[in-house]
Amino acid sequence: MPNFLLEIGTEEIPASYLSPATEFLVKGFEKILLENKIGYKEIKSFFTPRRIAVLVKGINERQEVWEEEVIGPPKKVALTEDGSLTSQGKGFLLANKAKEYYWRETPKGEYLFIRKKKGGEKTILILASLLPSLIFEIPFPKRMRWAKDGIAFARPIRWICSVFNGSILRFPFPNIRVGNFTYGNKNFKKRIVLKDAKDYERVLKKYKVIPSYEERRKSVLNKANGLAKKVKGEILADSELLDEITNTLEFPVPILVNFAERYLSLPKPVITAVLKKHLRALSIGQGDNLLPYFIVFLNNPLGKKSEVKKWYENSAESRLADAEFFFNEDLKRGLENFLLEEKKVIWIEGLGTLYDKTERMKKLVEKLGSYYPEIDREGLQKATLLSKADLLTNIVREKELTSLQGIMGGIYARMAGEKEVVFQAIGEQYLPIPKTKEGALLALADRFDNIVASFLKGEIPTGSYDPFGLKRMADTILGIFSSHHLFLSVDEPIEFLLGEFSSTDLSLKEKILRFFGERVKLFLMEKGYRYDIADSLISLSPLVPYDLEMRAEALKRFREERKEEFRTLVIGQKRAKNILREAERKGIAYSEIVNPDLLREEPEKVLFEKGKGLEERLKNSLKERRYLETLELLLTLREAIDKVFDEVLVMTEDAELRRNRLSLFSYIKSLFYSFCDFSLLVLEGEEK
Repeated sequence: MPNFLLEIGTEEIPASYLSPATEFLVKGFEKILLENKIGYKEIKSFFTPRRIAVLVKGINERQEVWEEEVIGPPKKVALTEDGSLTSQGKGFLLANKAKEYYWRETPKGEYLFIRKKKGGEKTILILASLLPSLIFEIPFPKRMRWAKDGIAFARPIRWICSVFNGSILRFPFPNIRVGNFTYGNKNFKKRIVLKDAKDYERVLKKYKVIPSYEERRKSVLNKANGLAKKVKGEILADSELLDEITNTLEFPVPILVNFAERYLSLPKPVITAVLKKHLRALSIGQGDNLLPYFIVFLNNPLGKKSEVKKWYENSAESRLADAEFFFNEDLKRGLENFLLEEKKVIWIEGLGTLYDKTERMKKLVEKLGSYYPEIDREGLQKATLLSKADLLTNIVREKELTSLQGIMGGIYARMAGEKEVVFQAIGEQYLPIPKTKEGALLALADRFDNIVASFLKGEIPTGSYDPFGLKRMADTILGIFSSHHLFLSVDEPIEFLLGEFSSTDLSLKEKILRFFGERVKLFLMEKGYRYDIADSLISLSPLVPYDLEMRAEALKRFREERKEEFRTLVIGQKRAKNILREAERKGIAYSEIVNPDLLREEPEKVLFEKGKGLEERLKNSLKERRYLETLELLLTLREAIDKVFDEVLVMTEDAELRRNRLSLFSYIKSLFYSFCDFSLLVLEGEEK
């Protein structure tokens, strides 16, 4: 079976653009092939800084052939009284090149139908018509325009290689003649004719290009480890840097470079950050210690390594000397001396300074910390006071090593003699999951403050729009709640901060809570809980994410271990909700307050008594979070609920009795709702 290759050759594309663009191209191909019923065996993707490509293996030369039913004119229009076709009927057959037809009843009456064969078109014709638009639809954060007719792409397109079964698959493209040629490493100028798509990887490797990202990354890692072993070390793990290096190379050539040992007196994070940011270099360590070496990669297999090495040595000396100077200047000044400068730095326009943010965070961590007597509250306050000071230090601010925020604060606090809880919390505040509880509470205060402030400024995430990363912040908050088993509500910090900002917008809290509810649902689903379990929990108030996680686990176990009883519980609550909804639709008022004197039928009396008898035990099981016990208690109401449904007419003509019976169901619903909204749980057979 044939293969098809499409390669878009460009000037060097930024590293971060490549993977998303290639993923889009692959999905676009899959969609084209699926919608046009073109069979294939496999799609492989490739990308380097100078090319994005897909290889479709085992692609069919023609699309499938299938039959479609085509509707014609109605019988009264298409058929004469003597049973022959009218001109309209004949015209329909002629237009569709059909001879056989039949009649079929539809909701609008009887119509003329034919079965028409479709498909069978050549794959090359379909692809030729669709590929130009697919290429132009590839998304990039920023685009360049370089041609008179306004072509826009990440970088100028220099060639397009399109080969189907050994031949060129041509399609129209502005200013470029689509061909069967490609180019190797940028240091090789020779045009390479590709005779067959299946030869793509082999040919490019011959000309010093490894087109597969996975293979190239593995090569970078293996070569780096090999050089590190020569100096009895190992490269420091940094997946982000490894990805970046891989995406800036076509053929990795490693170089081992050393720097002056005196710079090892600098904190390890400073050295590795400088080498990463300014030299895109992998650092080398030995145990907990850093070695005075680093590894860089050359993209030119013909390059002179000695000259390149010298350049990197000089660059490292310059960058590390700057870092050493700034670090020593920061130490002389001391972290606390940066606090006054926070008053001069606008944090968010209209929402105060960095100092104001720190003051809010101090109040919030005090509030959150009051729930945990085991923490060092004094140490947490000091950590919060100093938490943002390092943003104004020379290393972070002047040297622009923003990746060291928090880390440098922790280092400076430790070197200033602060106790361990202080410098640990400062250093952990930006981690996804801080190790200490103090660090966790500081991280929560920071992120809650950012989220509330962003909502106040109208920067509310919608779909893919999330310029300040609020979704990621919210997810981090939920992860911290879960990892540290914190039974904190989302409501309290939001209310507190809105008060601190003097917000009078009453709807803002609801917007933020709705946002968190959406994140909690996704968080629970990622934990392996069904969507309907998440739906049944997120409307509870206040919103306590870790508590919801425990309830979700109890529901999951109950559903799996007590299937029939679970089903009965849910059905009962769905019936109750339907009755109450119907009453609301008819405008019938009711409440959760039941008048015992109006309970006339024995089943409704029994249900009310059982509910009242259950209240205290239910309250205690919820308070102590014995959630399987809570479900067992609710289960004891099952027979009484069923008996009311079977033997009592709820929607009786007597308005007073009807209102009281609706109130009874509303009361019972409130007992169930104290755990979750059971009516939102989906049973087998009613899946969405």
